[in-house]
Amino acid sequence: MDPIFSPQRHAAHGVLGQVIAQLQFRIIQKALQSFPADAIISKDDYEAYPLKMGAFVSALRGDLVEKTFLFLGFSFTDPNIDYILSRVRVQYEQHARHHYCIQRKVSKKNGESDEEFKYRELKQDYFIRDLKRFSIYQYR
Repeated sequence: MDPIFSPQRHAAHGVLGQVIAQLQFRIIQKALQSFPADAIISKDDYEAYPLKMGAFVSALRGDLVEKTFLFLGFSFTDPNIDYILSRVRVQYEQHARHHYCIQRKVSKKNGESDEEFKYRELKQDYFIRDLKRFSIYQYR
């Protein structure tokens, strides 16, 4: 069976930097079924990721330096992507390549108070501002 995401396959075809990064539950579920031993479950797994997946991390870092990414609906909550983005930012801060993201703007939920909605709006605004540290800009 052909894996949904193979770092070696994407790196070999040179499209890693052109892949629109959108996480969907069914893709994650399929990947976990295909590669259960590679699932990241504990903090130990996160900490060992750069060592275990060194080739992939290196390829992604290189692509983040050389190519422009469009992150579509990507949450940026994964510690591994934060680690990789942080290393690229520190190393290439003056000459960082610009990347873009598309995030759904928060909208008021039924029954949500104005105060709760305002909090979620501010939280999203701070999040988008924080992404600029990594040269990731919201595409509007």
